[in-house]
Amino acid sequence: MSTLTVKKILCPFDFTRFCREGLEMAVTIARQFDAELHVLHVVVTPPSYVVAQGSYVPGILEDQHRVESRIAKEREPEIEAEVQALGGGDLRHKVVVMEGVREDLVIREYAETIGADLIVMASHGRRGLVRFFLGSTTERVLKGAPCPVLIVRPREARERDRLTDQGQTACADESRSGEG
Repeated sequence: MSTLTVKKILCPFDFTRFCREGLEMAVTIARQFDAELHVLHVVVTPPSYVVAQGSYVPGILEDQHRVESRIAKEREPEIEAEVQALGGGDLRHKVVVMEGVREDLVIREYAETIGADLIVMASHGRRGLVRFFLGSTTERVLKGAPCPVLIVRPREARERDRLTDQGQTACADESRSGEG
């Protein structure tokens, strides 16, 4: 049996509380393996035009994108502060902001570029129709990743599922006790 070697970890980060949980796990694993941690924030690049009321309106999204890109670059110190707050300041790490059409593609390409041994990312814990319509960046990364992916489910989603499971168990118990 071979041993797991983790030298480079990639952790996508989008400033949500869920991603903070993923970053916390990534810092912990990086420490355990003495691995280099790459924290990646992706700014989604809009198409070159937007269709509005049946006509092409060039430029609208580009202006918004320029503002978002500048803000994202300015937030690099905030990402660094998150790493520090989670005790990762002494780790070898790099904070990167990149642009791309789809987050999952940028994450997978960056993982390949740096030769990541592991991607640690949070799932937002969406279910049902919300997940169906919004899709899952995590799922798309998982399907095409060049390395193993560790998905960190948010505490909130784990608690919700635990309560749902308890409720279903209680309902099943009540229906069985009525059968007697």
